[in-house]
This record gives sequence, structure tokens and C-alpha cells, in this order.
Amino acid sequence: MGQAVAILWAPDALPAQVPAYIHAAERAGWSTAHHQRGIWIGVLGPRLPVVQVVAEGRLLLIGEWRPRTAGPATVAPADPVATARTLVDASWGRYLALLGSPDHGFTSVLRDPSGAIDCAFWTDGPCTIVASCLPDWLSETSSGGFRPDVERVADLLADPTLLSGPIALTGVTAVAPGEWRAFAGSSAQLWRPADFGRSASDPGGLSAAILRDAVDGAVHALSEGTALVEVSGGLDSAIVATARYALQPEGRAVWTNIWGPYVEADERDYARAICDRLGVDLTVIERTRPLGADGLCLEHPRALRPSINRMDALYDQDQAALVGTLGADLVLTGKGGDVVFYQTATSAILADRLCEHGLAALFDPCLPVLSRRLRRSAWSVLRRALTSSGRARRFGGSGRPALALIDRDVAHRRTRPHPWLQDLEGLAPGKRQQVVGLASNLSLHGLSRRTEAADLVHPLLSQPVMETCLRLPSWVLTGGGHDRLLARQAFADRLPPQIVHRRSKAELSAYYGHAIAAAIDELLPHLLEGRLSEAGLIDRVQVEAALRTDHLIWQGGYGDLMMLALIESWLRSWD
Repeated sequence: MGQAVAILWAPDALPAQVPAYIHAAERAGWSTAHHQRGIWIGVLGPRLPVVQVVAEGRLLLIGEWRPRTAGPATVAPADPVATARTLVDASWGRYLALLGSPDHGFTSVLRDPSGAIDCAFWTDGPCTIVASCLPDWLSETSSGGFRPDVERVADLLADPTLLSGPIALTGVTAVAPGEWRAFAGSSAQLWRPADFGRSASDPGGLSAAILRDAVDGAVHALSEGTALVEVSGGLDSAIVATARYALQPEGRAVWTNIWGPYVEADERDYARAICDRLGVDLTVIERTRPLGADGLCLEHPRALRPSINRMDALYDQDQAALVGTLGADLVLTGKGGDVVFYQTATSAILADRLCEHGLAALFDPCLPVLSRRLRRSAWSVLRRALTSSGRARRFGGSGRPALALIDRDVAHRRTRPHPWLQDLEGLAPGKRQQVVGLASNLSLHGLSRRTEAADLVHPLLSQPVMETCLRLPSWVLTGGGHDRLLARQAFADRLPPQIVHRRSKAELSAYYGHAIAAAIDELLPHLLEGRLSEAGLIDRVQVEAALRTDHLIWQGGYGDLMMLALIESWLRSWD
């Protein structure tokens, strides 16, 4: 989905800033999608957001919006909160909704629950700017200066889920997925994953059909156009790829697998098995370039947030180039499947059974299954499950660990949880872990070279799929503790047997380790002489030790190093 910026002002006057904003946007190649009394909307991107006026002066939608059932369009009531709630309950998509009145203009905004389009707003004199991104023309034209907020940066180091939470820039207000927020200050979180997780129930023999319908509906709606379909070789991308083919067999698509340069990351045989099942050709892209400093992206454009989609620089570049060569409209992925379908082996699944069925759950096959997967004794798994099931009735919180290598005081600072994690009271332990995973996966919608070239689409993180999987208990999704067993059963007739029965997964640690080792000369000054170090947010001694070759070989820790480098790059972009 492309990017959008809305400039809002009082309907009875045209501030002097507005023409300057519009001219700056047009010089930067942005198109005017909507312009009327009190509002201008500009768009940019490979698939431009649609602007739809639903109720003149009261409701305007930017993006893609679909009613859940056939029928007349939603009629906007006078109350903007009621309008927003109706949108969340009766529709889904990837959109921002501006709400207001003909007399006072648009005074509030709703961000759709999927979070696929980012949203922030700020004021510039008599204007309010609502934006999904922060292009140079916008930051340079604004009379207010943007600069990183060190306290918020410290918060996201202490709790990485906050990468998709409050924006770490002064004067900028973030809107959370599923949140309605008035520009004057009031807000309401109308959609939270936990609300669906609390109502999780076992629908019996209908589970697989319910899951399949939700996934098929999302894939069909979100994959129109020429698609570059990721076929990684794993279960999740296979489910999305085969759904795309089953629902649009005549649709234009290119089935791709990017591999190399290490054996443990080579998924070509599994990817070919999927494409053979569909009767389509697989386009294989090999990473033939030697890994150098360009394996990591140490540059970051000015943006609302650090984007994890830029971390694997070669993958990002290769896929963006492939999109351009093939003329694809969108990149279709299976990202998020490990969370929604429930891949994690955890005693929390047994704890959910205990919360629901009491001690009768001890005689369930779930206990020995989890014991084998976790390679722990049944008593150890049971003890953890009993402990967490008791805590779930009393406590909320995410339990997300801080990044390594940061200052000790930063690591132990108390942060306000991500908006999706502020009310987990009474949520079963397994569902709590699923909600935390969904909050973390919001970062997958971030900007990158791929999003500049095509629409990056994650159907498994759409609102209908998230709601469906949250309503299914963890033991139903896992078939009693197994790895995504319900999803395997729901799509078994479409998938090759080796994918249905596969339990292994590609391992990219060696690749990332080599990428970091090749970039040590650049990473050392990047982190030790950077903004994080100047602000006292990282432990310089630990960072320097972690970037020794012997430490990388024996200790790893690549993910946290890459995340610190990413945040540092984003901070430097504001110099």
C-alpha cells in the first residue's frame, strides 16, 4: 500500500502553509488524491491508497475498506466514536478514517486494526497533519522541528514491542492499530487482540473450516493484481501461495524463492515441491554476491520509526529489483503465520487447558506432546503450566525481554506497555503469548525498498485472520501442543506431503553472523561513536566485546546487534 498525507484546516479559512505544503509535495512527485474545503490529501506509492468519501464532511476513508458482509455502505452517525466503532466491527481492510463534521472539519482519525498503514499526527499552526510516513518534503516544510525523543528511544530498547507503539519523535502523536483518537486529545482503543483471546472457545469439528475460510477470504481480497509470491519453503508461505493459486488460478503471479549462500538456509527443494504441486514454475534467486558491509543496511531514511524490513539489506534489495524486473504490483508473503497459527512450543498451551478444564487437563495428550517438543520432563512442563495458569488470572503485562547490550538502568526501566498489551488481565497464558507476538509483528508493515517498489502484503496479519485465530484456543490451533497442526489439517489437500509433515525450519543465523562479521569495521564506530552511546543508552564495553569475531562465533546475539544498528541508523538520519 502506498503512503498518504492529509493536511487539515478549519473549513472557513485557508492557512498560508497549505499551498506551500501542496507545492512541496508536487515537486517531490506526490499526487493530489483529494482536495476540497478544509482538507488536502496527497498519495505516493506503487499502489496508491484510494480516497473514498462515505459521508460528506463526516467520514473519509484512505486506503482499502471492505464491508464484512454484502449490503449497503456504512452510514456515518453524528458521533465520531460510534462511527469508528461501526467501521471496526462491520468492515476490515487497510485504511485510515478521518471523522468530523461539515461545520468544524475533520477532528479525529481511526487507524484500522491490522496496522498495515501507519498513522501519526501533529499540528503546524492552524493545520493538522495526518500522515502514514514522514517524507522529506513534509519535515522540511513544517514549521516545527522534528527530533528524536531520547526517553522514548530508551523505552523501545527496554521493550522492543514498542517499535510499533508510540513514535520516538517530539511533537508527534502515534495512533495505534484499532484506535480512534481526536486531535484535541481524547482517544479510545476500540480493538485489542486480547478482547478476542478472552472469548476463545472450541468450535469442535468446524475449526479447520473456519480457519480456512478466514485465510482464503483475506488472500483473495488482498492479492489482486500481478503478484510476486514468496515461496520460502515453509508452511506459512506455502499456505498463502497455494491459496492464491486456488482462488485465482488465472491470475498473474511469479513464484519466487531467494536462497543462499549457506546450506542451512537453502529451501529450494521444499519450494519446488510446492510449485510442482501447483504446476507452476519457480523463479529461484541466488545470493551470489560476497557478503560485505552491504549485507546490513547502516543507512536509514528519515521516517516515523526504525523499520526492521530494512535490516536484511541484500534480501530487501534483491526482492525490490525482482519486483521492478517482473513488473509486479504486490509482494505476497506468509509473514505472521508462526504467531496466528501458533508455532511456539510452550507450557502455556497446557496452562490454557488447565485454565479452561481444570485438573482434567492433566490426562490430555497435550502434556506428553509438549514434553517431547520442549525436551523437558513432564513434571517440569506441568510445574511451569500450573504456575503460569495461576498468574494469568491475576496479572497482565507482556514479559517481553529488553534488548541485550543496553545500559543496565535502561534495561530495567518501567515502560508503559504497547497499546495492545495494556489490558491482558485474566487472559490465558498461551493467548497472552500470541497477543505479544502479534504486537511484535506489527513492525513487519514497515517501510523498505520493497515497499517503495510494490505493495507488501501480509494476509495472515489481516484483521479477519487475527480475529479468527485469537478466538480459537491455543490447544485447538496446535491440536494439543503440536506445531500449527490445525493449519496443516485445514490446508492439507493443497499442500505437498513433505510440507504438511515438515517440522524443521530454515536457519539464517549463520548468514546473519557472517553479515555482521563482514561489517565489523563499520559497526564498531557506528555503535560506539553513535547517538545511542552519546545518550548513555548502550553498554559500550559489552557492545565492543560482542563485536569480536570469537564472540560472534561462540555467543551469537546477532538479532540484538542488528536491532541496535538499525535504531542507531534511524537516530542518525535526524542529524
